[in-house]
Amino acid sequence: MKSIILIDLEKNPIQANSLRLYIENEQLIYLFHPENKLECALDELTELSSWISSGQVIILDVPKIKDRASAYALIAGQLLALIEPEANIEIISKNTAVQQLLEILQASGKVVEQVLPQINQKALCHLPSMQSFNEQPMLREIKKYCDAVGKTMKGIPLTVEGLKNSIANILQLSPAQVPQIMSMLINLKIIKRDQTQIKFRKKILKQWLNLELIEQEIAIQPAQVQSVTQQPAIAGLPHVVVGDVDSIMQFLKEQHGPSDGPFPPSLDELQWQALQKLDELKLGRPKDIFSLRDMLQDWFPQANIQNLLKALMDKGYIQVNGDQLHYSHQMFIH
Repeated sequence: MKSIILIDLEKNPIQANSLRLYIENEQLIYLFHPENKLECALDELTELSSWISSGQVIILDVPKIKDRASAYALIAGQLLALIEPEANIEIISKNTAVQQLLEILQASGKVVEQVLPQINQKALCHLPSMQSFNEQPMLREIKKYCDAVGKTMKGIPLTVEGLKNSIANILQLSPAQVPQIMSMLINLKIIKRDQTQIKFRKKILKQWLNLELIEQEIAIQPAQVQSVTQQPAIAGLPHVVVGDVDSIMQFLKEQHGPSDGPFPPSLDELQWQALQKLDELKLGRPKDIFSLRDMLQDWFPQANIQNLLKALMDKGYIQVNGDQLHYSHQMFIH
């Protein structure tokens, strides 16, 4: 059964284009505003009215109660009375307080997911999850930079050098840290690079501006790494493990004995430094060979980057398919 769409209109005016996509997908839509307000463009009002008349869009009544928790309880009661018992719920809201409503619905046995509103569903860009923001502080730096640049959209950088200076000034970073942020901005599709010129994708930047982070720490308990099969491992085949990322990385490290010196004997110092920097990037790793080449050139301006790339490919740390990059698990072991 398709999910029920529950949309919080607080800080999130009605967008007919978004509603139309859900209706075309045969999903029921429930609207509410904690203060019983409705904002809608005049040219969209007729279409909205027809959806309400046909029962495709239902507006939940919210009584005037100062206590937000009580208001959410009443909203949950109305919704549970209207939907099928087996229906799942997708809450679309910018409001961090809506977590209370989510918990009430979950306590009633419902499967509920909170989704951030998208500015334009046709130009949908996948934003990192809240858990990703908590696990990767670099994403918060990206959010901070987008907030600073997007406030006025005046004086935004148009060149690579201008972008580097802008990142360093806004985030107070050293020159060595700037390439990581720049690479993430490119990989997250916030900016587009063309040789020495850059261009901000305004729709995606606006999505990041409208992204409201929930300030909470997610405690991740190390999962017990278990073998997928209880049968003895076959010689020559790698062990297969399941568990959280930290546990898997620890497992992989244990499969390799300690090496002499500050870096593995199969690598020289430059190759070792490059792999360490790439490992730190996480989501910001370049996804094509040209971006990787440019990043390495920024990191090591005096080095022969062609030889470095060839060495990393020959030793199996990176693989190239067309112009797309794939990083080997070996990169994370060292």
